[in-house]
Amino acid sequence: MAEAKKKIIKAVNTKKVVNPAKTTKPIKKSVPVKKNSATIKKSTHQVKPVVKKDETRHKTKSVSKKTETKMNIPLVAIGAILLIGALILTLNGTSLDNTTDSTTDYTGDVATIDLYIMSQCPYGTQAEDSILPLKKTFGDALDINLEYISTDLGDGTFRSLHGQPETDENIVQLCIIENNPDKAFDFILCRNKNIRNANWKTCAEANGIETSQIQTCFDGEEGKDLLRVSLAKAEAIGAGASPTIVIDGSRYSGGRDAATLTRTICGIIPEHDVCVKVPKPVEIQFTVIGDKRCTEPSCDTSQVIDVTKQLFAGAKVTKIDYNSDEGKKLYDTLGLTYLPAYIFDSAVENGESFEQIKTALVQVGNLWYIVPEATMSVFDPKAEICDNGQDDNGNGIIDCEDSDCAGKLECREEVSATVDLFVMSQCPYGVLAEQNMKAVLDSFGDEITYNINFIASESNGVFSSLHGQAEVDEDMRQVCIAKNNPNEFVDYVLCIAANYRNAGSIWESCATSNGIDTSVINTCFADEGTKLLKDNIQMGNQLNIGSSPTFMINNRYMFGGAQPADYIQAQICTKNPDLTGCSDIIVSTDVSQATATGGC
Repeated sequence: MAEAKKKIIKAVNTKKVVNPAKTTKPIKKSVPVKKNSATIKKSTHQVKPVVKKDETRHKTKSVSKKTETKMNIPLVAIGAILLIGALILTLNGTSLDNTTDSTTDYTGDVATIDLYIMSQCPYGTQAEDSILPLKKTFGDALDINLEYISTDLGDGTFRSLHGQPETDENIVQLCIIENNPDKAFDFILCRNKNIRNANWKTCAEANGIETSQIQTCFDGEEGKDLLRVSLAKAEAIGAGASPTIVIDGSRYSGGRDAATLTRTICGIIPEHDVCVKVPKPVEIQFTVIGDKRCTEPSCDTSQVIDVTKQLFAGAKVTKIDYNSDEGKKLYDTLGLTYLPAYIFDSAVENGESFEQIKTALVQVGNLWYIVPEATMSVFDPKAEICDNGQDDNGNGIIDCEDSDCAGKLECREEVSATVDLFVMSQCPYGVLAEQNMKAVLDSFGDEITYNINFIASESNGVFSSLHGQAEVDEDMRQVCIAKNNPNEFVDYVLCIAANYRNAGSIWESCATSNGIDTSVINTCFADEGTKLLKDNIQMGNQLNIGSSPTFMINNRYMFGGAQPADYIQAQICTKNPDLTGCSDIIVSTDVSQATATGGC
């Protein structure tokens, strides 16, 4: 790494940003993003609910004075997929009053749920905790299949995102599913209460499972064969995110609570006794204001609409364009700031998921709209559009010449041979991306400039980050090390990546082993760490980057996911074909394609 480090690392806090905010208040504590915050995005270990994983990236105007509703929206901007997951997680535990164990014989159609998970992924276990009990509710009318997301390395070993303990757990669970199918779900629900504990035998014995038989399966080829078959099924449908849910052959993106899942199942087997008791959903008018001029991914309303229908089965969708008289009038009446806008009529107050998402709603008169932070709505219809050759805001200045476009991706100056990586320091996919960059840096040496930027948000000196205080602390240590020890920075990051969940207890040893003076870092952490981190996150927030990891090549071109080193190399060389590192052949064997598209 010596060559790679030489001139490669520009201190991550030295980037210039447009009008960086000033701060003098040192950090006291962070505000972790709460899993029960009302966001509509889907959580996966990649991970989506309706109100949009991860995140406020830009300032928003104050809400209308007409409302007294208080909002408790997470400040950190993370990707739309993560947001939708956060809300769905908040709904876990919701149930229908009349869903009890099915004791009657059933002879009608059967619904099928295929659940693809990583056994130690918290999103996967939460999905299991909602889905597996439904087997008792529907009995023989519901067929639930569990498959596992992993990578067969071809030498009798496997790689799982959460390490060897997850591989071992995958095999144990498959052995029990194979040999004790009637007791398997109860065993898994028991394990999920303390999934990190390696002692699986306690839950096995509690459920009357003979442990010696399972141990034999685990130790021999049977368990490995079961995992190979299972992961092949996951790969066949492209299940790289945990959980991936398929209901009756179709990908499912709705709520993971018992109530929503029950309604979904009842749509397949309406004649089942349980379904007769399911109340009809409240009819709700759901209006979506979009703008035909916006072509950004954030203006795609399909995901939010889809999840809204899952949360409110009686939602009736009406789409209108901002550029119409009706669209502009409604936008101004509600005091909206960004598009797309998602608006409910007053009937939402009686909707089945209203209480769960109420903190993400603002009331104006008899209407409710979802705050833009929750849906990742960032398009200002009254601002200049930076790449259409028109004067959109009527100030006589066009596109990138307009101050509205300062810092926007399409107006950024191209800087050759640069790689910016945006991560959350305790996101497993972000860590994979950091590890994969090692081979890239070894190949290019000092030909490229590599910067690590963190994904978080800040308010009055207090930071919010998806994985909480521990992540904020490590972010701050890393920006301090980047400033004070730029040549040692990459090796320090790789040391932390090997055991990132315990960064707080290992950082000093990682620093010392790389010749970094921990007293200097502690002083920086206490004195200027807040400003360094605040400056560091500015660019990501300005660009509305919320998914970890996200790469930016040459200061302009982006791609996401924990991509393998050869893919990263190819993206660099597409924009910088004359670099000598492009002639090197990087063979990537360290990251499975199943997890490459994952993100926090």
